[in-house]
Amino acid sequence: RRQRGLRSCSIAMGLASRLVALSDRAILRVAGEGSGTFLQGLCTQDVLRHSGLAMPAAFLSPKGKVLCDTIIKQQDSNEYLVDCHSSVIGSLKRLLLRHKLRQPLAIDDVSKGYHSMALLPWATRDAAGTAPS
Repeated sequence: RRQRGLRSCSIAMGLASRLVALSDRAILRVAGEGSGTFLQGLCTQDVLRHSGLAMPAAFLSPKGKVLCDTIIKQQDSNEYLVDCHSSVIGSLKRLLLRHKLRQPLAIDDVSKGYHSMALLPWATRDAAGTAPS
């Protein structure tokens, strides 16, 4: 029993050592009745089809130019988190607010309460081609 606990602990430590905070990312929260349909009409991803999954998406200008790439994660049926580069959060929020019109949606910057993380792959070989010790 103790050995299994140590093994679980070493696996958790291995995962934690591969987590990297992405400090150049920001997060918008889009919430309210119809938030999925709202995002569906503005981004390149089929938001309504991939419920619960984190999915890549791009937001486009009316002429089809990519404004920014994002990752969208559905929190519940009427709440989505939109992860984007911190340099475009202001323009993305303005775009969403401009298209919101009179829809009962909340669009907020929640970057202080959430942090984007990346899980790096297990190292199998170093630059010289040798296995790590």
